[in-house]
Amino acid sequence: MYLILSDLHIGDKHSNRFLPSLFNLLEDLPGEYHLILNGDVFDFAKCLNFDERHRIFLSIIQKFKSVTYIEGNHDWFVSGIKDVLPCVTFRKELLLRMNNKIIRIVHGHQTDKWATKRAKLTRFFIKLNNLIYKLANIDIQHWARKTWLVQRFLLSRQEKKLIKNESVANIIIAGHTHRRCARTENGTLYYNTGDWVEEDHGAYVTIDDDGNIELIKHK
Repeated sequence: MYLILSDLHIGDKHSNRFLPSLFNLLEDLPGEYHLILNGDVFDFAKCLNFDERHRIFLSIIQKFKSVTYIEGNHDWFVSGIKDVLPCVTFRKELLLRMNNKIIRIVHGHQTDKWATKRAKLTRFFIKLNNLIYKLANIDIQHWARKTWLVQRFLLSRQEKKLIKNESVANIIIAGHTHRRCARTENGTLYYNTGDWVEEDHGAYVTIDDDGNIELIKHK
């Protein structure tokens, strides 16, 4: 059994109100799951310090059979915590073969040109946004992600390109765009787990031992 979560953004102030619900979910689930953290779990882009939120999370996940951390675009300094988390396996992506199904689990930022080809410029804008957020309590990045233009001409295109570029798997499980969904496109079944920073977004994906996949919205 696999449990897949993405975009928790622990460290981002927006996620604070949803973390108690997330922690309760993880505490209630049986430890028989293989936990897959599909990127942007710790938001090092917005918070460089570990605090009680991080410690609680790391304490809870130790109960699972295994933990795999797939690196996302906000995992800037995740390499710095690898040595202190020997129970966690760090990967760029994960490929599962189950019951004639090939499942690729990847954060999804690989088709985001701002996160890949313009990484330095993106980091500058994120730092500038963080400064504005700190001084004026205005999070431009958080606001822009909700706009129609960004949704239609940036995030939607990134998802479509991720699906179009797939040449091995017939199922993709991703995050990054924060758009929770389960749909079939170009013969590929695409799941996005959404995030844990927006109202009504908290969700996760499970895969049973027969390869059956379910996208579950947490109550």
